[in-house]
Amino acid sequence: MAITIEERWDSPQIQLGFNGEPSGATRTYMIMGTNDYDKAVTTFLGFVENRFRTWTLKDTDINRVANTAWDAVVSYGHLTRNNNDNQEQWPVPSFQFEISGTQQKFLHSLRTIGVYSPPGRRAPYFGGLIGVTKDSVEGVDLDVAVSTFSETHYFPPEFVTSNYVSFINRAYGRVNGYPFRGFAADEVRFLGVSGSHKGNERWVELTYRFAVSPNMQDIWVGDIGPIWKPGWAYVWVRYEDQTDDNAGSLVKRPVGVYVEQVYPYLNFASLGIGW
Repeated sequence: MAITIEERWDSPQIQLGFNGEPSGATRTYMIMGTNDYDKAVTTFLGFVENRFRTWTLKDTDINRVANTAWDAVVSYGHLTRNNNDNQEQWPVPSFQFEISGTQQKFLHSLRTIGVYSPPGRRAPYFGGLIGVTKDSVEGVDLDVAVSTFSETHYFPPEFVTSNYVSFINRAYGRVNGYPFRGFAADEVRFLGVSGSHKGNERWVELTYRFAVSPNMQDIWVGDIGPIWKPGWAYVWVRYEDQTDDNAGSLVKRPVGVYVEQVYPYLNFASLGIGW
């Protein structure tokens, strides 16, 4: 059953401050189609907007009201960095990044640029496979770039609720379903948050960590392609033994390439740190 989310007819409700000006809002929703709490929460937090009008999402409360129905209440309020007589200036976020390398095994080349054999014999053609033996494909270990970045943001203590911490726990490892920080969908994976808050300090410091794996297109595996690989998808290849008539020998050839989604998606706007 598909999970559906609908905003209630009497939503939103606007709160007024002491000066009569709007100071925040509450929006209420119905989540229907699942009896699993984690699925309900994860789906909703990927759906709900992190901003409403001039306000920022502050808290989310989700409760079951029937077997496959949930009530969600979202609170919005002012979390502004503007300085005035009654408000301390919000610290500016910081950004760190690292681009390094690691080794990854490649079973296929980009293309075979030369094949040489002794006089009187013809070397078999393996369709771009590397290190082919009688029983397996050994491949080769090559350097690839690894890109990570982190952002440190500051929030009032009331922002970091138990619901938010629970959401972060479930969000770990997910991939951006929408563009984020200039990267296309499917390219950024969320690696969690670390934070600290001492006593009566004004701000909670939270550091968000991410890893980047670029989307790839026009990939060829032997004669199969072009192949589209989202950044954090997993690719595996099915081989079978075929006869190379020119070389007169049995060789392994790719007969199928499978691109699998292995990490669930998340709307990173729900992290509360913008796009």
